[in-house]
Amino acid sequence: MKKQQSGFTLIELIMVIVILGILAAFALPRFADLSGSAEQARVDGVLASVKSSSAISHAACLANAGCDANAATGETVNMDGSTVSMIYGYPDGSDLADANDFDGFTVGTLVARTAEAPPAASVPGQMVVVPAIADNELCVLFVEAFDSDGTAGPANLTIVAPVISTGVFQDVDDSGTINTGDTCS
Repeated sequence: MKKQQSGFTLIELIMVIVILGILAAFALPRFADLSGSAEQARVDGVLASVKSSSAISHAACLANAGCDANAATGETVNMDGSTVSMIYGYPDGSDLADANDFDGFTVGTLVARTAEAPPAASVPGQMVVVPAIADNELCVLFVEAFDSDGTAGPANLTIVAPVISTGVFQDVDDSGTINTGDTCS
């Protein structure tokens, strides 16, 4: 009795390889840029943390009869054991950074102004949170609340709430450190 061999022919094997190659060509671009999406998600997480911390501390100030939401300085609220200084009822950028966990991020303060900046007498601080100090890194910008007309006194206050946004970090002097020329635009 003659034994019959079984197996795949060369043509069948080549067809399977061609089909797998076509599937890989369509699937590869979908998974090639996962690092960019992961970095965006990481920065979005920090943005959400800063926004919620700002909202919680603002609500704590409004709920606390001893916290004057019209005071430029001197008011504080307690957030999970951290004392947060308030500026016009919103958190100070440096204390907000202390109240958040920014492991793996660099937190710095910028004082560079934009076209929408208030007068020099009431210039708010800017806090920038960057994953790494390098050009074209995603970052989070926190501009403290300020009195937009620059006048003192509750009767004249026009309080602008904090600006919290994401952007791209531009290190204009390539020094590798956060300074007044750097922006998160």
